[in-house]
Amino acid sequence: MQPYLMSQSRQTLLVDIGNSMLCWSLGGKYDCVPVESFAADLMPVYERALVSCVAHSRLLPLFNNAIIIKPKPYKNIKFHYDLAELGSDRFLAIVAGFEKYPTQDLMIIDIGTFVTIDCIKNQQHISLGIAPGLKKLKNICNFLGIDSRNAWKIGTEEMFQSYIKNKVQSFKGKILITGGGQDGVKINHAEYQQNLVIQGLEFFHE
Repeated sequence: MQPYLMSQSRQTLLVDIGNSMLCWSLGGKYDCVPVESFAADLMPVYERALVSCVAHSRLLPLFNNAIIIKPKPYKNIKFHYDLAELGSDRFLAIVAGFEKYPTQDLMIIDIGTFVTIDCIKNQQHISLGIAPGLKKLKNICNFLGIDSRNAWKIGTEEMFQSYIKNKVQSFKGKILITGGGQDGVKINHAEYQQNLVIQGLEFFHE
């Protein structure tokens, strides 16, 4: 994995527990494993942990001195959601996008187990929806025949890509794409980010 984070204390572990993947960063070094493969001994030595957790809360006791980040009012952003219902992953991605491009309209697309699309226009947060990720779409049906299975694969991939491309088609601001499934969609004018949730945790840490 390539480090990309800004300067950061080597004592604070930044952790993103998602639906499928668990990712962390310490001192600019980034790693990620499937949730089912995670074990505490994979972690480097650290003093405390800042954690975003949207699933698998059973893993939280494995982190020392963990501070669980919850959505809360942030600077001048007016959130579309009741913050108690907004996932910490979406919240932190919004924070990261806003801090990186505070004067621009933003669209933030997180492609993982689910696809979430959020906008910030004039410091106003707008939710553009949550949809199944590509893996979930493909697993809706299980065909026995090879031809039907291949046809389903083609159909779901095209539907998945069309959904996202339709959202960005008329958007004029900065588009940030993140998440483990980001390679599944190519938007030429978008900026691809390794993990905006971790970057959001970095801004909280600073």
